Amino acid sequence: MATVAFGFYGTQLDAGAGAKRWNKWRPTVSLLQHDDLLIDRLVLLVPREGAADRLLPDLASVSPH
Repeated sequence: MATVAFGFYGTQLDAGAGAKRWNKWRPTVSLLQHDDLLIDRLVLLVPREGAADRLLPDLASVSPH
C-alpha cells in the first residue's frame, strides 16, 4: 500500500533561497527526511503556480525516490 501525504506549501517556512535555507526548519522538507516514514506520493497545495519552484529540487534531494 502506498503512503500518500497531503500538505500546504508554507510561504514563510518552506520558502528559502541560498545555502541558509538549510539552516532553518522547513516543514515540507522535514516531512520527507524521516528514515522510518517513506512517502510514496506528496500532494502539495500551493497558493499560486510557480510558488514552490525552489522547494521542489530540495524535496528531490532529500527524498530521491
